[in-house]
Amino acid sequence: MTKYILSFLFSLITIFSFAQEKVTITGKVTDVLNFPLTDSEVILGNKADSAQISTTSTNDDGTFKIEVNLQDKPVYLIIDDPLEGVFKQSFESIKNNIDLGTIIINPMIYDLDEVVVTNVEPIVVKQDTIEYNADSYKVKPNANLEALLRELPGFEMDDSGNITVNGKDVNEILIDGEPFFGTDGKVALENLPADIIKKIQVSDYKTKNEKFSGERSKSDKSSLNITLKEDKKKGYMLKATAGYGTDNHYEGNLMANYFKGKKKISLIGSSTDIAASGMTSGEGSRGRGGMGRRGSDGVTTNTSIGLNYSDQLNDNLKIGADYRLNHSFSKNDQYKHIENFAPKNIYTSDANSKTKSETYGHNKNLFLSIV
Repeated sequence: MTKYILSFLFSLITIFSFAQEKVTITGKVTDVLNFPLTDSEVILGNKADSAQISTTSTNDDGTFKIEVNLQDKPVYLIIDDPLEGVFKQSFESIKNNIDLGTIIINPMIYDLDEVVVTNVEPIVVKQDTIEYNADSYKVKPNANLEALLRELPGFEMDDSGNITVNGKDVNEILIDGEPFFGTDGKVALENLPADIIKKIQVSDYKTKNEKFSGERSKSDKSSLNITLKEDKKKGYMLKATAGYGTDNHYEGNLMANYFKGKKKISLIGSSTDIAASGMTSGEGSRGRGGMGRRGSDGVTTNTSIGLNYSDQLNDNLKIGADYRLNHSFSKNDQYKHIENFAPKNIYTSDANSKTKSETYGHNKNLFLSIV
């Protein structure tokens, strides 16, 4: 009898011991306006090898709960919201329940220690966002964003430069969440070098009201957000090309970027009189209008220059502006010689004509947003 009692008590102690090995991490996630962030991904991982220990998502009221075994080694917690940003926190160990209280996520604000994740997957699906790791797809040296997008699964681009992702039209292209010479992304497609791109994020397109209120998108179109590598957003970056050939034909392109904290200034320029795509038009020779072209209408020379500025003045205020000037000049010298040998109507004729046309185009944008 004593033997059975001791066995029973030992079982209770064992069960109690195992029960005590479980700990919980709880919290509530909101934005700066105290609106709960729903469907934000919550990840607990091993800091040594970045292996995931447990994952969950925030509920409709922004709360979450993770239950795991006791952690006696360093771990990290990541809360990732596709619109607002990322919250990160590290723990040397977790031996008791932890209530993080209310966690406020500001866009582009990253907290506490950096977590380096290795063996990044080429494609990661996060609720309504598909995220492509740019370094997982190989392109030629000096390739641009357009060449990179053509390598991504699910992407299609027609001869006019229209993009679809998994059958849905792309309605806007943003760089680090902000417009780059307009949200249509034409300038970015041809000018942004592929080697400075970190991720391409695809999500449902949202109106300004939907973004502000946190509502789900009602659109059947997609939005692309191109995130740049952090080490490429420091100091200066310059890219220039030039060419000269017979009959004095030429082309030249320039792109310069300056980064300082949240401030970004971009200058792009191009001039050419050959049938080639330029840097600033965002309208290449594949149906988007060439920077210069030759044909029955003569020779067209196009010169463009653009300036883009964006900055985050404080935690709640962003400003931005861009301006583009396009100048197009067409010249057509035409000579015609006609000989008619029809009976009773033999004649010859010569005709000379010269035509010139010149156009200027201005495009400017200004935005102010409260985040």
